Amino acid sequence: PPLTDADLRLYFHMMANISQNKVLVDSYKSNISKAEIWQFDDSTRLMLNNIVMSDSRDEHIYHEMLVIPALIAAEMPRNVLIIGGGEGASLREVLK
Repeated sequence: PPLTDADLRLYFHMMANISQNKVLVDSYKSNISKAEIWQFDDSTRLMLNNIVMSDSRDEHIYHEMLVIPALIAAEMPRNVLIIGGGEGASLREVLK
């Protein structure tokens, strides 16, 4: 299929730093979505439908903002329920 404007914007955005090493680690496409994992020098990115969903360079910020307000709101957060959290980053923030 021909490239769309969105495909071209994504390509040029990702390739902006020509000296940066980029490797497509894995990809999966279904009838409704496309997932890709890219390795960029020292970081890894998960992209769903050409949108960056997670980047190892800044994912800690997202998980801190997700977890810390709940921990502050609890007087004594001894027991914590994490629903989802498959990558373990929310647990990492809880245990800090």
